[in-house]
Amino acid sequence: MPIEELTVGDSPADSLVSSLVDIVILHGLYESALDTLTEARTGVVWIRDLFLPHSPQSRVLTYDYDRRALLRPGTGIVDPLLNLATTFLGELVADRAWAHAFNRPIVFLCHGFGGLLLKRALALSHSKLGKSTERLRSIYVSTYAILFVGTPHQGIPKSALRFAHDPKFAGLSQFMISLLVGSEMLNEVADQFMPIMKQYRVFNFWEELESEIDATTTYLVDRDSAAPHWADVEQCGIMATHLGMMKFGTARASGYTVIREALSRYIRSAPTTIETRWSNEKIFLDAEHHRQAEELLKPQPEFGSTMDENAEHRLEYYLVSHCSSILFTGRRQQAQELKGNFSRLLNSPNQKTWGKHKIVVVQGLGGSGKTQFCLKYAEENRADYWGVFWIDGSTRENAELGFSQLGEVAGKGSSFLAGKHWLAQCHKPWLLIIDNVDDPEMEISDFFPIDGTGHILITSRNPRAKLYATAGELRFRGMDPEEGIDLLLNSAYAQYKSGHWDQQQEQLARSLGAELGYLALALSQAGATIRRNIYTLEQYLRVYLGYRDRLLPKSMIVSINDTNTITTWEIPFQKIERHVTVKNEDAVDLMHLLAFLHFDGIHESIFRSSAVYSVDQDVTGVVYPDIILSSLKRSEVAQARLRQALGVLTDHSLIDLDPDTRSYSQHPVVHRWARDRLDQEKQLSSLNCTVGLLARSISPYLEASGRAFRRSLVPHMESCLQTLDNYAPTYPSTVGSANSIERFASVYAECGLWNKAKCLLERAIKFRTKYLGRKHEDTIRATYSLGQTCWNLFDLKSTIEVQLRVTAARRWIWPAWFAYFVDPP
Repeated sequence: MPIEELTVGDSPADSLVSSLVDIVILHGLYESALDTLTEARTGVVWIRDLFLPHSPQSRVLTYDYDRRALLRPGTGIVDPLLNLATTFLGELVADRAWAHAFNRPIVFLCHGFGGLLLKRALALSHSKLGKSTERLRSIYVSTYAILFVGTPHQGIPKSALRFAHDPKFAGLSQFMISLLVGSEMLNEVADQFMPIMKQYRVFNFWEELESEIDATTTYLVDRDSAAPHWADVEQCGIMATHLGMMKFGTARASGYTVIREALSRYIRSAPTTIETRWSNEKIFLDAEHHRQAEELLKPQPEFGSTMDENAEHRLEYYLVSHCSSILFTGRRQQAQELKGNFSRLLNSPNQKTWGKHKIVVVQGLGGSGKTQFCLKYAEENRADYWGVFWIDGSTRENAELGFSQLGEVAGKGSSFLAGKHWLAQCHKPWLLIIDNVDDPEMEISDFFPIDGTGHILITSRNPRAKLYATAGELRFRGMDPEEGIDLLLNSAYAQYKSGHWDQQQEQLARSLGAELGYLALALSQAGATIRRNIYTLEQYLRVYLGYRDRLLPKSMIVSINDTNTITTWEIPFQKIERHVTVKNEDAVDLMHLLAFLHFDGIHESIFRSSAVYSVDQDVTGVVYPDIILSSLKRSEVAQARLRQALGVLTDHSLIDLDPDTRSYSQHPVVHRWARDRLDQEKQLSSLNCTVGLLARSISPYLEASGRAFRRSLVPHMESCLQTLDNYAPTYPSTVGSANSIERFASVYAECGLWNKAKCLLERAIKFRTKYLGRKHEDTIRATYSLGQTCWNLFDLKSTIEVQLRVTAARRWIWPAWFAYFVDPP
C-alpha cells in the first residue's frame, strides 16, 4: 500500500482524533520507506519506537512508490517525476480527507530523491487554482516545514551512478541520467520550487561519510548539492553514509537529536501558522474565482493573421540561409501559441504596446528543435511579413556581420549600425530571427532595432534569455511522445505512416524515445542510424544504453543535458572509424577539421580556394591530413575524393547538406561534441590545420569578385580565433601562423570590423618584431596595415605614431637616399 500509517495507538480512529500534525515521510531511490527508517542491527524503526512515544500528538505517514521502475531503462515513461508527484498528491489528499484532516498541518521528512518528489508535488499543488482541482492545493497550504535529508537539490556526481547500476539492465535509465549535476530536470524543479519555498521552514542535512562503490568511496550526494546556500535555511551534517542518514538505533545516535528537536519544534509552532494561512487562503480563492468569472465574461479577441489585415504589404525580402528539414514534425501547439502571442499584442487596444517590438524567446535544450521550429514558422507565415531576416547570434561578431549584410542588401552600407538602422526606420511588418543566442555574457538587446514594427524571435539555451521576452516565452524540452515516435520512425523507415505500424515496433520506438528524452535531434539521428542498417530498431536501444554508460565518465560530456544527443552521434561515427577504408579515414579527418569551423555555412569552395592561394613562408610545422593534401592538388580526382568524404558524413547524418545553397552545416551540439571528443594534442593539431586551410583560401590581393566569399569566411575565422584564445593564448607562435592571422585581419578590415582587424594585426606585429625584427619587410607591411586600420577607426594619434614607426623602419632598408624621392614610404 503506497500510504501507510505508523502512528502508535489503540486504533486508527484514536490517533486521528488526538493528532495535531501529520508527519509524512518520503524515501529515496535505494530503499523502501520502512527500510530507510530501520536500523539493521537493532531492528528499531526510530520514528515509531523512539520519537512517537514522546510526541503522541503526531500522525506519521510513509509513502512508498515503485523505485525500481525509475531505475529500469526503456519503460517508455516520458516524465516519471511528474507522474509520481501527481499520484502522490492525489493519494495524500484522499488519505487526509478520509481522516478528516484536510486542513491539518504537515511536516515532511524526505530522504534523497524523496525531496525532489516533494518539491515537484508542492509546485503542482500550488498551481491548482481551478474550482474542480483546488482540493489538491490543500497540501501546498497545509505544509509547514520540510526536512531534506541528503536530497540532491543540485544533482549527484557521475561516480554515484555506479551505486544505482543494476547488472540485469543493459544500462542506466534516462531518469538516473537526469539526476546528474546540471540536468534540465533539476533546473526545472528548482525554478518551480524556489518561488514558494519562502513560506516553509526548511532544514537541509548532508552526509559526512562516503559510501563504498566498486572498491572506491564517494559521496552519493555531496554537501553543496544537499545543502545549497539558501537564505534563512537551517543546515546540519549527519555522521553517516547516505543510506544511514535516517537509521537510528538509540536516542543517542548521531543526527537523531537534531532531527528530533527540529520535528518537536515544528510540531509545536505549526498549528497556529497553518490556521492563519488557511484563513488567508479562503480570501485568496474567493478573489481568484471572481477574477476567473470576469475573465470568462470578457469578449475574446478574434485572431486571424498575425498582421493587420488592412496593411498593404508583400514579401520583398526573405533572407534566411536554409530551409526546414523535410522530417520536421510536431510543435503545432507551440506554433499556434506563438502566432497568438504576436496577434494578441497587435490587436490589443492598449496603445502603450504599439510601436514596440514583440519579442518571443524560444528557450530549451540543445537538440530540442528550436531552430527547426523557427524555420518552419518563418516558412509558413512569410506571407504575413514584408521581410523575414535570419541572424546567427552564436557570437557577437557573427551577429554584427549578419546586420551588416542586411545593410548591404538595403543599399545603406555594409555596417552593423546601417543594417540595424534600416530595420528601425522600416514601418512595414518584418520578422527578425536571432538564432543560437547561448552566450550568457552577450547583451542580446544590443541587436534590437531602436524602433520599428517588427516581431523578434530569439532561440537560446540560456534560461535567462527569457528576461527579454515581451510577448511570451516558449520552453522546449522533449517532443510530445506521439510526435516523437512519428519522427523516429519516419527517420528510420521511408514507408512509415503514422498509425499504420506494427504495435511491437511502436512500443520499441516508445521505449527508445523515452530514453532519448524525446529530443528531436537525438530521435532523427537514431532514425538515420537505423535507416543506414547500422543497427535495427530492436538492437538500437541495447547498443545505445551501453554507449551512453561508457561515454558518461568521459570529458566530451561537458553538459549532462547533451548526453542523449551525443550518444546518438557517437554510435555511427565509431562505426565509420572501425570500418577502415580511404573514404572513411578521409571522413574522420574531415570531421576533425569541421569541428573548428563555424557550424553553419561550410562551402566546398573553402577547400577549392585553399588550393589556389598559399600563405607565404607557410612553415607552421602543421601536418595536413591526406584529404587536405589531396585537395591542394586542384585535380578532379582530388575534388571527387573530397566529395566522397563529405558524402560519408552526410549519409550518416553527421552533417547536413542544404540543396539550395550547396553548403554543409552541423547542429551546435554535434559541432561541440566533434571537438570535445578529441584529446588536447589532437585538438591543437586539427585547429592549426583549420586555421591554415582558411588562410590559404583568402586571396592576398582581395579582388572585388571574391568579396562575398571572403565575407562568408568571417564566422569560420571567428570560431577558430575563439578556440585559439582558449587553447593557445600565445598564438601566433610561428612565422606561418602570423601570416595566417594577418590574412584574417585583411578580411575583417574589408568587412568593416576594424577593431577585430586591429587586434589581430597587433598580435602579428608583436610576434614578428620579436622573431624577425621591426625592420623586416613582413613586420613593416603589417605595421602599415595597422596604420590604415587606426585611420578608419578615427584614431588619429595612433595613426601618426604607427606611420612614424613605418618611416623609421624603412629608412634602414632603402637602397639609397634618392629612393625617398622616387618611392617615398
